[in-house]
Amino acid sequence: MRRVDGVFNTDIYEKSFRQLYVTGTGSANVPVVINTTDTTHGLGNSFKSYLTTDPPALIGGISMEAWTEAGFIEVQVKGYNTALPVDEDTVAGDILVGSASAHAQLIDYTNSAVSDPESYTHVAVALTDDSAVTNVATGILLDPLGLAQKP
Repeated sequence: MRRVDGVFNTDIYEKSFRQLYVTGTGSANVPVVINTTDTTHGLGNSFKSYLTTDPPALIGGISMEAWTEAGFIEVQVKGYNTALPVDEDTVAGDILVGSASAHAQLIDYTNSAVSDPESYTHVAVALTDDSAVTNVATGILLDPLGLAQKP
């Protein structure tokens, strides 16, 4: 619990969202990654739906909406999230990174599919297990690329 402007607030994990330019198509609640081939707004300034061929270190957040063409969408980059896309082996306390085998999911960085855990950007921390095998967990996004910081 924290106090904000004299009022107690139980949501201690500040959420941060950004309008990011995306290319291609994508679904809501999937990781988005820097598109290293698009230069529409300058190299590194556009994102796309995360694929297994993309470097997992470039994940910037979780899309809040689906898209069918290039444009701006809302992406959560930091804070409490009740719909993180995860691997079914996720347990509370896992440090989550991009998966090289399941493009729309985050996995525990100690998973055997992660060949070099130290090279992966920590995207989130799981607060719940995926015991129901729904590939969804509650967790805290860690602002992996620093996009939540105010200019």
